[in-house]
Amino acid sequence: MADLEKAAAPTEPDVINPVRDYLISWGLSQYVDKFEEHSIDLETLQILSAQDIKELIPVIDHRAKLTSQIAMLNNIITDAYSSSTTMIGIIETKERLSSSVSSNESGSPHPGTSSSVQEAELLQDNEEITEKLLWLKNCCDDP
Repeated sequence: MADLEKAAAPTEPDVINPVRDYLISWGLSQYVDKFEEHSIDLETLQILSAQDIKELIPVIDHRAKLTSQIAMLNNIITDAYSSSTTMIGIIETKERLSSSVSSNESGSPHPGTSSSVQEAELLQDNEEITEKLLWLKNCCDDP
């Protein structure tokens, strides 16, 4: 009866381990157990020193591959962060411009500028920002 209960019990899904996945994709699967033994997660992988890597991976060729791959990974993460920060800034600016256009439509133009001229300028800025957003989105979506 206990065997039937074990068989019927739901199994836990495999834990996602990006470091394991990276090592395998980089052709370094023989080091997965060692990295797991030392609890090396993605954050730790990015800050391993040369000495740490030397202790984990004794083969020079494999060490060089890992070092190169970590550098590329760090560049990808940095680029993704920069792009997302830029996109957030553009979105916030677009929202401010949209709210300015709305407030102008409700009859509160800035002093010294006609409402229609100011609205046209804001709409042009809005279009430019939308183009930049689409460009950034396409850059981030491409592999």
